[in-house]
Amino acid sequence: MLIATGVNATQEISTPASTDVFTNTPFGYVEATDEINGKIYGYVIYLHENTKKGITKLKVSGSETAGTSITLGSKTAKKKIRKAIKNDKKYFLHGFKILPRNGDPSNIENRFYFSENEITKVEVGVVTRDAKNQAKSAVIKSFNLPNE
Repeated sequence: MLIATGVNATQEISTPASTDVFTNTPFGYVEATDEINGKIYGYVIYLHENTKKGITKLKVSGSETAGTSITLGSKTAKKKIRKAIKNDKKYFLHGFKILPRNGDPSNIENRFYFSENEITKVEVGVVTRDAKNQAKSAVIKSFNLPNE
């Protein structure tokens, strides 16, 4: 069974608690179950702000795989945006991914959309397997970054 849920639903992975130095603001969650290995692949999407340094990262954390993190407004983000524009893309891929391979149709990727040189939206796509090792329908959820 494929599930895509909101931030307040029961989740396989939760946003880390905020501290006096870091504020974590969740704004998305994606979940899909792989019937071959029985694992639930959950991904929580949140902003991680260092309140002392004024640095905000966009994070995607996974329950069964690594996720990704990119600092908003960083040189890395701007470079990836410029490269995407040069290649006539509306998004760029970043961080951990799984690509289909040798009889395993699993696919996980994080897409970052942008406008005017700033990341505006993140999309997490997860393809898991059914009991016959065939690809299930993709669970793809897009989340606009909250206004800061």
